[in-house]
Amino acid sequence: MQNGNGYEIQVDNYDINTEALNLGRHLCSQLCDKKLLHPDSIQYHEKSLTKFSGPIHLAVMVGIICGVEDQLARVLLKKVFGQLESKGRLLVTSSNERMRCDSPLNSFIIQHIGTPTDPHQSWGLNFRTRAIMEKLLTSCSFKVVAIYDDWNYPGIEELDDDILYGVDTLPSRIMGHPHSGRPRILPYEEIRKQREGYNWIAIAEKP
Repeated sequence: MQNGNGYEIQVDNYDINTEALNLGRHLCSQLCDKKLLHPDSIQYHEKSLTKFSGPIHLAVMVGIICGVEDQLARVLLKKVFGQLESKGRLLVTSSNERMRCDSPLNSFIIQHIGTPTDPHQSWGLNFRTRAIMEKLLTSCSFKVVAIYDDWNYPGIEELDDDILYGVDTLPSRIMGHPHSGRPRILPYEEIRKQREGYNWIAIAEKP
């Protein structure tokens, strides 16, 4: 597939969870119906992220290293580094210490989020500081381009409140759970104005 600039685009999705891959297929089919994606440009692989092969130009790791210790995170990041082409980039996210220190309720909820089949299943998080996040990347030979959080990434000031404070209903609708698209309760305005980011959004490059 070629994008508007004439570049070939191929997207590979890796996950060991069959349900996650199926959800991805359904999500992308909706985007393909709207002509936002071309179905031939997307491949799904039911295997570990460590099993993919490059070369690649851009790797996206969202929700991958949040719940693992630094040692395992380095294994994954080094694998990605090895497959990236020169000047290829990585976008990786991780929960940060603000969630643990400033929002105990958020921290509690996400670690006891449960699943439809097991309401007590937890998802432990590694609350990294900015310095640790940067060291994690540089220790894997990455050059850190920028580290943002939920509230200071480029373009956020241009987003409407409906997007900032709304709910993406597509995943729930695909799974058969209708949703109005509005959160039941929002924090007080003075809390929202603090714009406290609870996740790092890092961009790194292979030199």
